[in-house]
Amino acid sequence: MTEKIIKRGDIYKVVLDPTVGREIKKTRRCVIISNNQQNLYSPLIIVIPITSDMDKLYSWEVVIHSEGKERKIVTDQIRSVDKERIREYKGKVGYETLIKLENALRRELQ
Repeated sequence: MTEKIIKRGDIYKVVLDPTVGREIKKTRRCVIISNNQQNLYSPLIIVIPITSDMDKLYSWEVVIHSEGKERKIVTDQIRSVDKERIREYKGKVGYETLIKLENALRRELQ
């Protein structure tokens, strides 16, 4: 990967495989949730996967509109990944979505 400046709230395609059990699989969009200091200096970043599976919506999930499609950020799948797993930049979430995401994470971690 060429060195990118990765920022909190950015959306990147991230290689999530290999996985085990019910962990969300394949290369998919993820929101970067780690702080910018960690993103700059650490080889690891914290991401939350995004899915287009909208069958059920839980209080710890956040709905976004990305590339003309409704999707959800699945906070129960939060994970640390090496920057080598980061692929294509896909955009970013807005400030209001980041606030909703932080609140959803609080609910998830209570």
